Amino acid sequence: MPIVTNLQTSLVRDANATLATAFFPRWRGGFWQEIAGSYVSTALVEPFALDGAAPMLQVFNGSMSARGVASWTLQVPNLLFKTIEDISRTSLEMDQTGTVLRRVAQMGIRLAQLPDFLMAKRIMTASLASSATVAFSGSNYYTTFENGVPYFSTAHTTYAGGNQSNILQGNLPATIASVTAQNIAALANAMQQDVMNAIATIATIVDDKGVQIFPSLDTEKHIVVMVPPVLRPVARLAFSTPGATIGGTNGTGGSSGATTSIGPMMVKRVVSSQLLAGCIDVEGATPAATVSPVHQTDYYIWIEDDLCRPMYFQRFRPKKTGEYSPVGYNPEAAAAAAIAACEKVGMNISAEAADVYAQAEVDHNLSALGANAQRSVVEQEAFFMSPRMRGNVTYGPWFLGYRIDPGGYST
Repeated sequence: MPIVTNLQTSLVRDANATLATAFFPRWRGGFWQEIAGSYVSTALVEPFALDGAAPMLQVFNGSMSARGVASWTLQVPNLLFKTIEDISRTSLEMDQTGTVLRRVAQMGIRLAQLPDFLMAKRIMTASLASSATVAFSGSNYYTTFENGVPYFSTAHTTYAGGNQSNILQGNLPATIASVTAQNIAALANAMQQDVMNAIATIATIVDDKGVQIFPSLDTEKHIVVMVPPVLRPVARLAFSTPGATIGGTNGTGGSSGATTSIGPMMVKRVVSSQLLAGCIDVEGATPAATVSPVHQTDYYIWIEDDLCRPMYFQRFRPKKTGEYSPVGYNPEAAAAAAIAACEKVGMNISAEAADVYAQAEVDHNLSALGANAQRSVVEQEAFFMSPRMRGNVTYGPWFLGYRIDPGGYST
């Protein structure tokens, strides 16, 4: 992700170090890493195949019937994400204030935040028919292994041709106003009921051979509850308060909701993100486009630590060194120097983060001065800075994720 200029060497070095030290802490704190796996892609469109389950052993009565291996395919394009910002020439010339370095740090933060925003969109729109395909480079690609079926759907096909659903009707109100008007203890009781219902549903989900997918699921080790910010206190009370007594009034009959909380034994952890209340649409047609959940109080249950993950971050790495770099410039060397600057101050860098940092870059014309001047700089007294990154966030197998609809809804 190096900044490349013909300015003095010290400024280039400082800019690269600033970019790295802004990028890596935000990268390590991303909420996408709570449920998503990660892999490297070197193609414009990466192909995948998901094989069906192996048949279960049964008593042998003298004959057997064999079935072929079922397979589902998926192609994930590496989308290109960019933004651009003007830098005043006066600010650059008077950089004793550190203007350029501050903007470089902001660009590093934005690059590190991209997977979070993209995953938030994938989650909030995963019930919509429009989420089942994506247009890229003149072609349409399916985004789920069941081609044309959204990730969250009531119409996932069973081995016998029926339907299975990973959209479950819950017991919470549908709006933020209704949630804040109710007793938090009663809401926690309702959320515990939702999760118990989800666990019961998960026990009925079968693979393409008719066998339960999770016959021995340890919910305490594998279930993650992901909530929007308004439900964070509710989820914390329901699942992160060992031995607490949850009181209050139930929302149904007005009876006491007092009970000893067993919630912490039901799930592995609670995750919350502000982005799940709605955020900018990083795939939108305009910078002002936003994306929102189907209902304000939708929340999600994920099964992690299985052979597959509910979602994946596809990080792109060019096949050819320096594909997007100026002639004679070595991005790997510049990235290594910036990473070394982070490690020098005790910041541990994962191989995954280093991959993403090395392939991203910040385009600019900060060197368009003197004999290298550009007409746009002369006329507008401004330079530009434009970070770019390729990659995608894609859905894993549908049976690893469940959307909890608020009470009164079943879509």
